Amino acid sequence: MFCKYCGMKIPNDSLFCTACGKSQRDLNGGRPPATNPPEQKFLLQFPAVASPAAQPVLEPEKEVWEKSSKLSRKKDTVSLILICIAGYFVICLYALTLRTLVHFAILAFGVGCFQGSIQSLSRSYYSKIIPAENSGEYFGIYDIFAKGASFLGSVVIAVVKLAGGTINVAVACLAVFFALGFVFLKIADHQPMAGEK
Repeated sequence: MFCKYCGMKIPNDSLFCTACGKSQRDLNGGRPPATNPPEQKFLLQFPAVASPAAQPVLEPEKEVWEKSSKLSRKKDTVSLILICIAGYFVICLYALTLRTLVHFAILAFGVGCFQGSIQSLSRSYYSKIIPAENSGEYFGIYDIFAKGASFLGSVVIAVVKLAGGTINVAVACLAVFFALGFVFLKIADHQPMAGEK
């Protein structure tokens, strides 16, 4: 069974979680909760990965980010952003195969490999395509869309999950947004930049 608070696997019929120490008694009779169904295991493992014991999995992100900054000096920014978008697309589809905490750790490593790179590269690219004298206004719009994307992603996951899908399918649905972003960036890359005629 899994702890209903932190999601860690604990022995069946445990009264307390060995990881977080919280009581596992059900309010309706003092019994421990039933074993979680397979589709909830993925959701319950999210907090577990945030625990200090799982942090070494995310450590390679710094090394990958340093390598990507070297790559950005040698390669075209748009090409690197497209690689990151394609990586995220694959990560979303990989979510369909998640069954264990190890699978989730692999997914977290994939996110760590692309997250910092795509953020810094996209801001760099955006600063090149906007007028320098209005950069404050344009980055304000950029931040509004970033917040909107966070909200939209959460809504899609919630709607798919509430419609009866598993959390794995809900995360995989985010691949549609990355595919659209890939297409829109390819289109935008062919447009002249702010300083060009």
